Order: sequence, then C-alpha cells, then structure tokens
Amino acid sequence: RRNSAGDESLGRTGGTQMPGASAGVPGGNESSRTLDGLDQTPSSIPITVIWESALPVKQALARRKWGAEAGTSPEAKKFLEENGSYLIAVSGLRPSLIHGPLPKSAILQGTSLAVKGKEPLHPTEMQTQASGKDSEAIFIFPKTTTFDAGDKEVEFSAQIGSAAIKCRFRLKDMLYQGKLQL
Repeated sequence: RRNSAGDESLGRTGGTQMPGASAGVPGGNESSRTLDGLDQTPSSIPITVIWESALPVKQALARRKWGAEAGTSPEAKKFLEENGSYLIAVSGLRPSLIHGPLPKSAILQGTSLAVKGKEPLHPTEMQTQASGKDSEAIFIFPKTTTFDAGDKEVEFSAQIGSAAIKCRFRLKDMLYQGKLQL
C-alpha cells in the first residue's frame, strides 16, 4: 500500500487508486502533507510511504521488473512468494537525512510499526537507494508480531534526522481477494 504525503488520495499503486494509509507528519502543514524545515531549510519535501510487502504492490513491482514474463518467470514467482518480512518504503527523502550524522542503528531504533495493545515492532535492517536528489529507505521488519484486520490500524513511525514521519495504515482497506495483505 502506498501513501503520498503530498496527496490526499490514499494508497496509489501503479496509477490505480487503492485505499490503505493516511499520513500525518508532525510539524508539516496539514493541507499540503509535507515535511517542513528539514535540514534547517524553509522548503517542503513531499514523501511517499509504501507497504511494499503487500501482495498487490509486489505484483505491480514484478510487472515493472519482468514485464509480460511476470506470470511465467521463475524469478518473479519466487519474488511474489517471499513472505518473511514486512517491508515499508519511504521515498522522497533528502540523502543528507539518511546518510547524515545519525547512525543507522539510531534510525532503526527510532522506527516502528505499532498497534494498540501490542509491543511496537522495530526493523532489523534498512536499505537505501539514491535516485537523483532524493533517496528511498526500505525498512525491513521481522514478522515476529502478526497483525490482523481486528487490529484496525497499524502506525508506521520513523525519526530520520530532523524528520518525524508518521503514517497510519487502515487494515480493513488492505484486504486483497478477501485476505489481509501485509
């Protein structure tokens, strides 16, 4: 599931509207849904948060990578069947936030998936990718805590440098073919 913090429409994947997440970024302008004041500059930065391990998102990624062969490729099949971790991607970040003075361990500790009544889940790894002037961080969470539709909402939060990111995923909106896909 994907949520563009600069767009009120929720959960776009491959151009298709899919509900699932709502973002709130402390310190940001509520109408623009952006991160303000990062790196002590007055500019605003739109970000995107995607629950990348959700099956519909993985299917879209497989189609992008393998094209028409996504349905027959053994590599694509293996990719779609991998189910060992929750993956949350945050894109649109300045590289100085991810590769700044804050150690990776502090970013991991300041990041969580949380549900009322359950211990917060912290990522075990963070992978980064640079794309022009923006970067993407992919947080890898172990599936040691399971979520179900009865949990109603999972909140992703991360403290990356001076950026405090919060995004809520409504689980009832993350059903695909009658099953919760995370």
